[in-house]
Amino acid sequence: MRGRDNAFYEANRADIALHQAAKKYFDEHNMKGKLPSINSLKSEWGELEKERRPLNSGYKAAKKKYTDLGVAKANADVILFGTRTPPQKTHDRDAR
Repeated sequence: MRGRDNAFYEANRADIALHQAAKKYFDEHNMKGKLPSINSLKSEWGELEKERRPLNSGYKAAKKKYTDLGVAKANADVILFGTRTPPQKTHDRDAR
């Protein structure tokens, strides 16, 4: 009978490992008992999505500004230094 148990374990090793990892996670986060229903999870997801939408538009605006500033910096580097990256600064104490 022992050989059959080993064969079963080997054939289902990945699923068993996932189950053990999930159980460990739930135990560590004190999530004992009944899991939340699909409807309650969908409702919570909807609420989080409502919160995310306005934040996402602010993120997109900030990202565009960051990209535009990067382009402006690269242009300034070309104008000032004739290259895309400014020359490296050397410290006097390093030269001694």
